[in-house]
Amino acid sequence: MDIQYLVRDTCIDLFNSLTTCTQEAVRDGGGFGWVSVPDKDELQAYWSVVSAEPNVVALVATVGDDAVGSLQLTLPGSRSEAASFVGGISVFFVHPSFRGRGIGRKLLLQAEQEARERNLDQLNLDVRETQEGARKLYESLGYKTWGTNPRYAIVDGVQYSGFYMSKQL
Repeated sequence: MDIQYLVRDTCIDLFNSLTTCTQEAVRDGGGFGWVSVPDKDELQAYWSVVSAEPNVVALVATVGDDAVGSLQLTLPGSRSEAASFVGGISVFFVHPSFRGRGIGRKLLLQAEQEARERNLDQLNLDVRETQEGARKLYESLGYKTWGTNPRYAIVDGVQYSGFYMSKQL
């Protein structure tokens, strides 16, 4: 398994593979914003914007030529002087067929290293209560829950809580 950076010049094959991986993660209840599976064009437009965003480091885990997971490290913007030491983890997922193989852990550890290299010393994230595997991963790497939102998400008409977590690097 390798970790690549998603940048504007990323080859179209990786974009296509990442689109398919994203669709499978959403279909499996991914929990990173989408409830219904976006179509290929919508996702390719989304990933194109992400790849050009200066305050996002997008990591893509690959096995061979196939994307099997992704994570976005959000960097503080120029209007974030007071929180210039804080980064965020978002849109973090692993293809359902590749879960349990340490891919998520490797992505998160790489994001933490990127954050340190950019002089960030805290990472924040949030996770839906249904994402028990993700929450266990975060806790195993030292993330602490500091808050709960009882109205975090509605999926198929059911309301779910979400947890806010942080880690000092």
